[in-house]
Amino acid sequence: MANVTVRHARLEDLEPLTQLVQAHVRDYYARPEPSAERVRALLGTLLYEKEGIVLVAEQDGRLAGFAVLYFTFSTEHADKIAVLNDIHVVEELRRTGAGSELFDVCRAYAKENGFAYLTWQVTKENEQAQGFFERMGAIRQDWVSYSI
Repeated sequence: MANVTVRHARLEDLEPLTQLVQAHVRDYYARPEPSAERVRALLGTLLYEKEGIVLVAEQDGRLAGFAVLYFTFSTEHADKIAVLNDIHVVEELRRTGAGSELFDVCRAYAKENGFAYLTWQVTKENEQAQGFFERMGAIRQDWVSYSI
């Protein structure tokens, strides 16, 4: 198991977190990374305007991963829900328990703060992530997602 601490992101995390987010977008989504200014602006919104939260996994004084939760609502439940928009752990700490720790803190945050549920999406090709979430106790849904 990795010796990882999960906590809320702080202002002093902004630069290394910006770099982690940019690398995640570039490497995972295989698309050009957003500018550092845009990432900083988004993270600032989450840190200060309470439209979501950023959690970071820290090991030996450096950021080892992050999770981004956005807050929205469900008419089906007539309640607030948390959306896990991204969860990422640096390559060298995958399969060490760091991702599980980060996910568990997301799940606990949603429960402790009265969200009806925590939801997220995974591409149909990402079998590694699907296996991870199923090991974490998630139940696959039958929804079809669209974007425009």
